[in-house]
Amino acid sequence: MINYKPKKINGLLSETFDNETVIVRKSDLKCFILNSTGSFIWRLLNRRKSIENIVNLLSKKYKINKEQTKRDIINFISYLKKVGLIYFKKWEKFYLRLYG
Repeated sequence: MINYKPKKINGLLSETFDNETVIVRKSDLKCFILNSTGSFIWRLLNRRKSIENIVNLLSKKYKINKEQTKRDIINFISYLKKVGLIYFKKWEKFYLRLYG
């Protein structure tokens, strides 16, 4: 999973205010609010960064342990996928189902 590049689904509106991001899914108008760390990760998804790249950038930015950062980011990415804000390419989803 660490080398996957999560992609945002179509049909989202997002805006950042004071380092927090509000995301609205147009299909059902459900809102999600991300704190400053979640917002930082959300912005990195625009640049098609892999989860590994995000771990490296976040651990460097906040000067925190890479292993803990990796676990936290995988949990966060898993949450974004569960609530339907991101997806993985078809082969990545297949791999995740088998080995994730």
